[in-house]
Amino acid sequence: MNRRSVLMIATAVIALTFTAVAQSKLSVTQSKLSVNKKLVGQSPQVPTTVDETIVDLDGDNRLDVLTNRPGSPYVKREELGSTSRNPNRRLLAHLVQISDFQTVDEESPLRIEDLDDVDLWDILPENVFGSAYRPQESLGLQTANAVVETLNEVRSPISGTSPQLAFTTGDNVDSMQQNETEWYIDVLDGNPNLNPDSGDPTYDPGLFCFPSFYPDRIYQGVRDGSDGGWYEPDGDDLPGMSEGLGYSSNEAENFSAVGRRVASRNFPGLLEAAQQPFAAAGLDIPWLTVFGNHDALVWGNITKGTLNPIYLASNENFATGCLKDVNGNYPPDLDWVQPDEKRHLLEPNEWMSKHFDSPATPGPVGHGFSSPSGPGYYTYEITEGLRMIGLDSVNRDGLANGTIRDEQFDWLDQQLTQASNNGERVIVFAHHSLRTMNNMDSFGWEDQHCGLIDSPEWPQPGAQQCNNLDPATNESLEALFYRKGNVVAYIAGHEHDNNIEPRQEQDGPGKFWEITTVSEVDWPQQSSLIELFDNRDGTWSIFRTLVDHMAPVDAGDNPDLNDPMNLASISRELSFNDPQGMTGEDGTPDRRGDPDDRNVELVLDVGIGR
Repeated sequence: MNRRSVLMIATAVIALTFTAVAQSKLSVTQSKLSVNKKLVGQSPQVPTTVDETIVDLDGDNRLDVLTNRPGSPYVKREELGSTSRNPNRRLLAHLVQISDFQTVDEESPLRIEDLDDVDLWDILPENVFGSAYRPQESLGLQTANAVVETLNEVRSPISGTSPQLAFTTGDNVDSMQQNETEWYIDVLDGNPNLNPDSGDPTYDPGLFCFPSFYPDRIYQGVRDGSDGGWYEPDGDDLPGMSEGLGYSSNEAENFSAVGRRVASRNFPGLLEAAQQPFAAAGLDIPWLTVFGNHDALVWGNITKGTLNPIYLASNENFATGCLKDVNGNYPPDLDWVQPDEKRHLLEPNEWMSKHFDSPATPGPVGHGFSSPSGPGYYTYEITEGLRMIGLDSVNRDGLANGTIRDEQFDWLDQQLTQASNNGERVIVFAHHSLRTMNNMDSFGWEDQHCGLIDSPEWPQPGAQQCNNLDPATNESLEALFYRKGNVVAYIAGHEHDNNIEPRQEQDGPGKFWEITTVSEVDWPQQSSLIELFDNRDGTWSIFRTLVDHMAPVDAGDNPDLNDPMNLASISRELSFNDPQGMTGEDGTPDRRGDPDDRNVELVLDVGIGR
């Protein structure tokens, strides 16, 4: 079960250039964005995974230590075209994709960590609740900052240039909260005093909340394994503390308990250190964003107005209130926490509006959105002859997977036609991969459009409906891209895996590449450089280069927890040693993908003279 799809079944049961010689311009509507001034041809300041990559020290997780090893060379893929290595090829654009930060307020009462280890395997597939809790989630903002600092320094091994534009492919936050949204924007914009803590004892939400009962401890999220399975970084040396099942620092204990050869080192004081303010660097380049299901739905699955199926209460009231299950029992065993009005659940227009509060630099204004009131999709000119289109693939009726409704689909059809008339090629990006754009389990599915012509079976209620739709009235995105013929790539996240798919029309000339990139929250916490080259022979090459963030590979046994980079290092280590993690060990899939899903050259026949 793909861990990215954590709650969709549970909810149903319980209710993606710097141009050569810097001649092209990056522009959006009326404004012109400045070209990144870093030197072309300068050697990389930060290694990419072509040079070296981070792996387990000896291949079995023992002692939970990661290390650098030789990287993954480029794999040339020519399913959709063939080219020689033309020394005169022209760099059209250099972009960078960031996906699935899932910035989380881990102290929020709305969290449902208690479902992470609920034993319902006789009813539901194994690991369906596997991302309701992650041992590294308290370190998400420090990890995101490490990603940003890395992207400010990285150079392409192919062109020697720096990225000129960043874009996120959604799931920027975990559960549509205001504070989560402001945090993620602050990380990308920069904030000299970003405070990752939440809880305000002066806020009175009513609802039987009594300040005299509020705890004064710094960290008010889940910890300790005595009542379930949480990571306890202070170890089990303190009175009343224990390590959760699978989260021990002893590999043998974890293997005995959960069948995984993992070990989570102890870092006393880690959870408290994670709440301390730090300086967020901010990107040096403009950035765009789109909605993911976690940006628009509670837990990425249910609407704000839906009665909370766990607590049988209003999601808004529970989020901003003072009761949280901190013990990990199910049914929930509630305890007092400090309330916070900044846990307000944002409506879509409120979420978009937050992006207009950003400073003018790095920009652009609205980060893609044309207005605070929407819509949640837009077009953006990268350079002459090349355009990006960002889509809102969230099904606002609920559940994790996505669809596109008629209004947006008709708009996209018109934009692709206009781009074709202007001689432009197009990159389309959204949160959901095409195969996960199959959420038809809602009222009014007749006005919705799936991702693929033939939708595979997927753990999503209603997915089979995609194959029953009339292609004349419910045309898929794949079919639309073939029909228009000017889409060169579709770039997404959602699955938390690296994956490359050549999309080729069965009985026609249509073709494009689909690129899916891993998340920043789960192993391996990588970003994706995307470079487009005109090979001047009727083909384009799209180079995808994966980048590990620049936090230390091993923070050591006694790291300085006041250094956010050390916290980001620990985050990566914990993500690798998560007993529910997918690392390619102990029989699990490897989220890094196969070699031909990682660092690749994707050749595409675009036609002579285009």
